[in-house]
Amino acid sequence: MNPGLLGYEYFYESTIAPKEPLSRAIAGSLAATGIDARDIDMLIVASADVDFLADRQFLPELLQRNGLSKALPLAITSQECTGLLSAINLASAYVKSGSFAHILVVSYDRAKDDAHRIQTFGVLSDAASACVVTSGSDPELRIRGFSHKSDLRGMQGGDDFASRKALTNAVTDDVLAQGGVALAGVSKVFATNFFKPVARYNASNLGLGEHQLGPDRAPGFAHCQCADPLLNLSLFQGTDETAGDGGLYLLQAYAPGFLASMLVERVRATTGRHAAAASPEAVVQSW
Repeated sequence: MNPGLLGYEYFYESTIAPKEPLSRAIAGSLAATGIDARDIDMLIVASADVDFLADRQFLPELLQRNGLSKALPLAITSQECTGLLSAINLASAYVKSGSFAHILVVSYDRAKDDAHRIQTFGVLSDAASACVVTSGSDPELRIRGFSHKSDLRGMQGGDDFASRKALTNAVTDDVLAQGGVALAGVSKVFATNFFKPVARYNASNLGLGEHQLGPDRAPGFAHCQCADPLLNLSLFQGTDETAGDGGLYLLQAYAPGFLASMLVERVRATTGRHAAAASPEAVVQSW
């Protein structure tokens, strides 16, 4: 386990009940957007783990604790680490339909035990994240395209380099076509925090230039499962002073047999309040 070679620095371990880190993420997201909890129409929870959702009272208690008095709960758990991007896309579809105005999307993942924390593709870090998908005016980011595909053989551990490359190319071609842009027009790509050799392999499959890769600093937080793309984008927005209006960002989430990719456009610069909320200390909490 060589941090320099593999490209990780540390992980966070949560020893508290899931409601606590989720509530912190919810509170931070609502504070950053200025949206009142009572105005949230739906809460979508994404996770690579289904265990904490087995309690039927978990979601009602989470809603009550955070003042989400009229939010309809929904969970996405069967898509491994691609679930958060899938949940954001689902929230976007609901909002565009006019049925909902403000949807809170959250993720929560935790390694089952120390034996599961070190994987062949990365070190798992416990994390919770949250964002708001809204029909309100003056958005910070706008979704330009989304693609999510699966490979049944890959889900069962039977994929190989060729099938992974085929899946990557199919998803990327689809999402870029929706946005009407070429890969060269993407400012930055924020992907899953795998070990650096694995991440570099995935990037080379796409033909990405060095300037398009997300900052090396973000993978220092290890693999936060569902949260990675949103975490890495938030860190970039909170720490990169050159990030202004008009940037096109590609968010990627990998999992065995799955790949999700979302193209987002920054339509206004990150404000001071948003930048503070997106600082590493706020995004990744030492539980």
